[in-house]
Amino acid sequence: MTGNLLAPAPAVEAGGRTGARDLVVSALILLIGLHSCLLGLAMLLLPARMLALLGFPGSVPVFFPSQSGIFLLALGICYLLALARRPLVIVILVSKALAVPFLTIHAAFLAAPPLIWAADAVDALMLAALAIALRRQGNHRTVTPDELPEES
Repeated sequence: MTGNLLAPAPAVEAGGRTGARDLVVSALILLIGLHSCLLGLAMLLLPARMLALLGFPGSVPVFFPSQSGIFLLALGICYLLALARRPLVIVILVSKALAVPFLTIHAAFLAAPPLIWAADAVDALMLAALAIALRRQGNHRTVTPDELPEES
């Protein structure tokens, strides 16, 4: 199989290596999507409680945490859509690749609560696991310049 990250997911073959590898990728996408949806719903519906749980001061206005909740929910839905529309997996990879340094910088230099280190580690683990699973599946080929659409 010539892997292409932006191609539709390969058909699951009974007992085949491609089928098993696609199952791992699909399971990771499902878990990552559910994680973001649940965290987003919690931030949206219980912003003050989530802020306290995460270690932020209680006097923070809840608008921005609620906004973060709707953003996480929207991302989680996009992640789950990648189960059927595999090209959307790039949304997971890009968002996690941006989240990891963001969380690291905030935890290390901007006085974020210690629990942010755990969130950073979880996002890094999700990114690494999905990237490795995609690579093992064969979805790692890059697009060459002659494969790009011609400019009009």
